[in-house]
Amino acid sequence: MRIKKTRFPYFATLFTCLSVFILIGLGTWQVYRLDWKNELISNLSSEYKKDAARYPLDFKTLLTIEDNNLKRGFITGQFDFSKEITVGPRRFKGKFGYDVITPFKLQGGGTILVDRGWMETSDSIILNRKKTWRTGKVSLVGTARTPKVPWDFGPRNAPSKNLWIYLDPDEIAVSKNLPDLLPVVFYLDETAATQNDRIISSTERVFPNNNHLMYAIFWYSMAIVLLYIYYLRFWRNR
Repeated sequence: MRIKKTRFPYFATLFTCLSVFILIGLGTWQVYRLDWKNELISNLSSEYKKDAARYPLDFKTLLTIEDNNLKRGFITGQFDFSKEITVGPRRFKGKFGYDVITPFKLQGGGTILVDRGWMETSDSIILNRKKTWRTGKVSLVGTARTPKVPWDFGPRNAPSKNLWIYLDPDEIAVSKNLPDLLPVVFYLDETAATQNDRIISSTERVFPNNNHLMYAIFWYSMAIVLLYIYYLRFWRNR
Protein backbone atom coordinates (compact mmCIF):
# COMPACT_ATOMS: atom_id res chain seq x y z
CA MET A 1 0.00 0.00 0.00
CA ARG A 2 1.38 3.37 -1.01
CA ILE A 3 1.66 5.94 1.78
CA LYS A 4 0.64 9.42 0.77
CA LYS A 5 3.19 12.03 1.72
CA THR A 6 1.98 15.10 3.56
CA ARG A 7 3.24 18.38 2.23
CA PHE A 8 5.23 20.50 4.61
CA PRO A 9 3.02 23.34 5.95
CA TYR A 10 5.20 26.20 4.77
CA PHE A 11 2.61 28.94 5.11
CA ALA A 12 1.35 27.77 8.53
CA THR A 13 4.92 27.43 9.79
CA LEU A 14 5.84 30.90 8.58
CA PHE A 15 2.68 32.39 10.09
CA THR A 16 3.24 30.60 13.42
CA CYS A 17 6.90 31.60 13.67
CA LEU A 18 6.11 35.23 12.87
CA SER A 19 3.20 35.32 15.34
CA VAL A 20 5.22 33.69 18.12
CA PHE A 21 8.04 36.15 17.52
CA ILE A 22 5.62 39.08 17.83
CA LEU A 23 3.94 37.65 20.95
CA ILE A 24 7.28 37.06 22.67
CA GLY A 25 8.32 40.59 21.72
CA LEU A 26 5.15 42.01 23.27
CA GLY A 27 5.71 39.99 26.44
CA THR A 28 9.34 41.10 26.70
CA TRP A 29 8.32 44.73 26.20
CA GLN A 30 5.91 44.37 29.13
CA VAL A 31 8.75 42.99 31.27
CA TYR A 32 10.79 46.12 30.52
CA ARG A 33 7.73 48.23 31.31
CA LEU A 34 7.31 46.33 34.58
CA ASP A 35 10.88 47.17 35.65
CA TRP A 36 10.33 50.83 34.75
CA LYS A 37 7.00 51.00 36.59
CA ASN A 38 8.38 49.32 39.72
CA GLU A 39 11.20 51.85 39.83
CA LEU A 40 8.74 54.71 39.31
CA ILE A 41 6.47 53.51 42.13
CA SER A 42 9.48 53.10 44.39
CA ASN A 43 10.53 56.69 43.67
CA LEU A 44 7.00 57.95 44.32
CA SER A 45 6.86 56.07 47.62
CA SER A 46 10.14 57.66 48.68
CA GLU A 47 8.84 61.10 47.68
CA TYR A 48 5.67 60.65 49.74
CA LYS A 49 7.78 59.84 52.81
CA LYS A 50 9.63 63.16 52.63
CA ASP A 51 9.13 65.82 55.27
CA ALA A 52 7.60 68.32 52.85
CA ALA A 53 8.08 71.24 55.23
CA ARG A 54 11.84 71.08 54.54
CA TYR A 55 11.72 71.37 50.73
CA PRO A 56 10.79 74.70 49.10
CA LEU A 57 9.20 74.51 45.65
CA ASP A 58 9.51 77.45 43.27
CA PHE A 59 8.21 78.05 39.75
CA LYS A 60 11.22 76.47 38.00
CA THR A 61 11.14 73.36 40.19
CA LEU A 62 7.40 72.89 39.75
CA LEU A 63 7.75 73.28 35.99
CA THR A 64 10.01 70.20 35.83
CA ILE A 65 7.33 67.84 37.18
CA GLU A 66 6.31 65.38 34.46
CA ASP A 67 3.37 63.00 34.15
CA ASN A 68 3.43 60.12 36.66
CA ASN A 69 5.80 62.08 38.89
CA LEU A 70 5.37 64.37 41.87
CA LYS A 71 7.27 66.52 44.33
CA ARG A 72 6.64 67.00 48.03
CA GLY A 73 7.44 70.37 49.54
CA PHE A 74 6.09 73.77 50.46
CA ILE A 75 5.16 76.82 48.40
CA THR A 76 5.03 80.45 49.48
CA GLY A 77 2.82 83.16 48.05
CA GLN A 78 -0.72 84.47 48.14
CA PHE A 79 -4.16 83.08 47.28
CA ASP A 80 -6.25 84.71 44.55
CA PHE A 81 -9.74 83.96 45.86
CA SER A 82 -11.39 86.05 43.15
CA LYS A 83 -10.70 83.24 40.66
CA GLU A 84 -11.55 80.29 42.88
CA ILE A 85 -13.55 77.41 41.38
CA THR A 86 -15.19 74.21 42.58
CA VAL A 87 -14.67 70.94 40.69
CA GLY A 88 -17.07 68.04 40.81
CA PRO A 89 -19.34 66.76 42.09
CA ARG A 90 -17.23 64.34 44.14
CA ARG A 91 -18.48 61.69 46.55
CA PHE A 92 -16.82 61.43 49.97
CA LYS A 93 -18.03 59.16 52.78
CA GLY A 94 -21.51 58.90 51.33
CA LYS A 95 -21.93 62.63 50.75
CA PHE A 96 -21.67 64.75 47.62
CA GLY A 97 -19.51 67.82 47.44
CA TYR A 98 -16.86 69.62 45.44
CA ASP A 99 -13.10 70.04 45.41
CA VAL A 100 -12.17 73.65 46.16
CA ILE A 101 -9.49 74.91 43.75
CA THR A 102 -7.83 78.28 44.34
CA PRO A 103 -5.13 79.94 42.20
CA PHE A 104 -2.01 80.73 44.22
CA LYS A 105 0.43 83.46 43.20
CA LEU A 106 3.90 82.11 43.91
CA GLN A 107 6.55 84.22 45.52
CA GLY A 108 9.07 84.88 42.77
CA GLY A 109 6.55 84.59 39.94
CA GLY A 110 4.09 82.15 38.42
CA THR A 111 0.73 80.77 39.51
CA ILE A 112 -0.29 77.29 40.58
CA LEU A 113 -3.71 75.79 41.28
CA VAL A 114 -4.09 74.69 44.89
CA ASP A 115 -6.52 71.89 45.69
CA ARG A 116 -7.59 72.96 49.17
CA GLY A 117 -9.72 69.84 49.65
CA TRP A 118 -13.30 68.61 49.52
CA MET A 119 -16.29 70.58 50.75
CA GLU A 120 -19.84 69.30 51.19
CA THR A 121 -22.35 70.67 48.68
CA SER A 122 -24.28 72.61 51.30
CA ASP A 123 -21.04 74.30 52.35
CA SER A 124 -19.82 75.05 48.82
CA ILE A 125 -22.95 77.10 48.14
CA ILE A 126 -21.91 79.63 50.77
CA LEU A 127 -18.20 79.38 49.99
CA ASN A 128 -17.94 82.94 48.68
CA ARG A 129 -19.48 84.37 51.86
CA LYS A 130 -16.90 82.95 54.22
CA LYS A 131 -14.55 85.31 56.03
CA THR A 132 -12.13 82.66 57.25
CA TRP A 133 -9.74 82.66 54.30
CA ARG A 134 -6.05 83.13 54.93
CA THR A 135 -5.12 86.34 53.15
CA GLY A 136 -1.69 87.81 52.61
CA LYS A 137 1.55 85.88 52.28
CA VAL A 138 1.33 82.24 53.43
CA SER A 139 3.31 79.01 53.11
CA LEU A 140 1.53 75.78 52.22
CA VAL A 141 2.74 72.20 52.65
CA GLY A 142 1.65 69.47 50.27
CA THR A 143 2.23 67.55 47.06
CA ALA A 144 2.60 68.91 43.53
CA ARG A 145 1.66 66.64 40.63
CA THR A 146 -0.20 66.65 37.34
CA PRO A 147 -3.98 66.19 37.71
CA LYS A 148 -5.68 62.95 36.76
CA VAL A 149 -6.57 62.59 33.08
CA PRO A 150 -10.37 62.62 32.56
CA TRP A 151 -12.20 59.69 31.02
CA ASP A 152 -12.43 60.15 27.23
CA PHE A 153 -16.16 59.46 27.12
CA GLY A 154 -17.11 61.35 30.27
CA PRO A 155 -18.77 64.77 30.57
CA ARG A 156 -16.69 67.80 29.62
CA ASN A 157 -15.99 71.07 31.37
CA ALA A 158 -18.10 74.13 30.49
CA PRO A 159 -15.78 77.09 31.19
CA SER A 160 -18.28 79.62 29.80
CA LYS A 161 -20.72 78.54 32.55
CA ASN A 162 -17.98 78.15 35.17
CA LEU A 163 -18.83 74.44 35.45
CA TRP A 164 -15.82 72.23 36.11
CA ILE A 165 -16.06 68.44 36.11
CA TYR A 166 -12.32 67.78 36.18
CA LEU A 167 -9.11 69.75 36.51
CA ASP A 168 -7.62 71.04 33.27
CA PRO A 169 -5.01 73.76 33.97
CA ASP A 170 -4.93 74.84 30.32
CA GLU A 171 -8.69 75.44 30.22
CA ILE A 172 -8.65 77.18 33.58
CA ALA A 173 -5.74 79.41 32.51
CA VAL A 174 -7.73 80.67 29.51
CA SER A 175 -11.05 80.98 31.35
CA LYS A 176 -9.62 82.79 34.39
CA ASN A 177 -6.99 84.82 32.53
CA LEU A 178 -3.99 83.19 34.21
CA PRO A 179 -1.25 83.29 31.55
CA ASP A 180 1.49 82.15 33.95
CA LEU A 181 -0.44 79.15 35.31
CA LEU A 182 1.59 75.97 35.82
CA PRO A 183 0.36 72.65 34.35
CA VAL A 184 0.57 70.98 37.78
CA VAL A 185 -1.69 71.15 40.84
CA PHE A 186 -0.64 71.53 44.47
CA TYR A 187 -2.62 69.27 46.84
CA LEU A 188 -2.64 70.53 50.41
CA ASP A 189 -1.70 68.18 53.22
CA GLU A 190 -4.45 67.40 55.70
CA THR A 191 -2.80 69.49 58.41
CA ALA A 192 -2.49 72.46 56.08
CA ALA A 193 -6.24 72.94 55.49
CA THR A 194 -8.07 75.96 56.82
CA GLN A 195 -9.99 74.32 59.62
CA ASN A 196 -12.74 76.94 59.82
CA ASP A 197 -13.58 76.49 56.13
CA ARG A 198 -14.91 72.97 56.79
CA ILE A 199 -12.71 71.75 53.94
CA ILE A 200 -11.35 68.20 54.12
CA SER A 201 -7.92 67.95 52.53
CA SER A 202 -7.11 64.97 50.36
CA THR A 203 -4.98 62.23 51.92
CA GLU A 204 -4.96 60.16 48.72
CA ARG A 205 -1.61 58.88 47.55
CA VAL A 206 -1.71 58.50 43.79
CA PHE A 207 0.27 55.71 42.12
CA PRO A 208 0.13 54.63 38.46
CA ASN A 209 -1.47 51.32 37.58
CA ASN A 210 0.99 48.45 37.37
CA ASN A 211 -0.50 45.54 35.42
CA HIS A 212 2.56 44.81 33.28
CA LEU A 213 3.30 41.42 34.87
CA MET A 214 -0.21 40.25 34.01
CA TYR A 215 0.20 41.54 30.44
CA ALA A 216 3.59 39.82 30.08
CA ILE A 217 2.14 36.49 31.27
CA PHE A 218 -0.75 36.90 28.83
CA TRP A 219 1.46 37.47 25.77
CA TYR A 220 3.88 34.66 26.66
CA SER A 221 0.91 32.34 27.26
CA MET A 222 -0.53 33.20 23.85
CA ALA A 223 2.81 32.27 22.25
CA ILE A 224 2.78 28.88 24.02
CA VAL A 225 -0.86 28.25 23.07
CA LEU A 226 -0.16 29.06 19.42
CA LEU A 227 2.82 26.69 19.34
CA TYR A 228 0.72 23.94 20.90
CA ILE A 229 -2.06 24.42 18.34
CA TYR A 230 0.51 24.26 15.56
CA TYR A 231 1.89 21.02 17.00
CA LEU A 232 -1.56 19.43 17.30
CA ARG A 233 -2.53 20.39 13.78
CA PHE A 234 0.61 19.56 11.83
CA TRP A 235 2.99 17.34 13.80
CA ARG A 236 1.18 15.12 16.30
CA ASN A 237 0.10 12.51 13.73
CA ARG A 238 3.20 12.54 11.56
